[in-house]
Amino acid sequence: MKKGEIWYADLEPTFGYEQAGERPVIIFQNDLINRIAPTVIAIPLTTNFKQGNKKTCVKLSIEETGLISESVALCHQIRILDKRRLDRQVGKLSKQALSKVEKCVFFTLGFSTLLSIMSILGLWYWLA
Repeated sequence: MKKGEIWYADLEPTFGYEQAGERPVIIFQNDLINRIAPTVIAIPLTTNFKQGNKKTCVKLSIEETGLISESVALCHQIRILDKRRLDRQVGKLSKQALSKVEKCVFFTLGFSTLLSIMSILGLWYWLA
């Protein structure tokens, strides 16, 4: 399991506005931690394109994911999953798509100022 891979996961049970159901998720955790931790940081995907207009979401094409339909990464729904919730790998983000998702997560978590400074200094490549 590696960062940027897309796995099918069971997100139930949920509460309130949490993204629910069985759906693809982006593995967003560092590869080293992925090898040793029983949990994983994941970002759920949806095909609800109304979500794609939010600043906390990223529209992803079929070419960027390897999935059978265009998707939207719900970066504001980032969550920790026990690896037992993951069923199988169904795709993988391109490097460009992963970079877009990383930038969106930075914005969503309030690190946009740090991102701006890193971009100005040419340090963004460290995160890619």
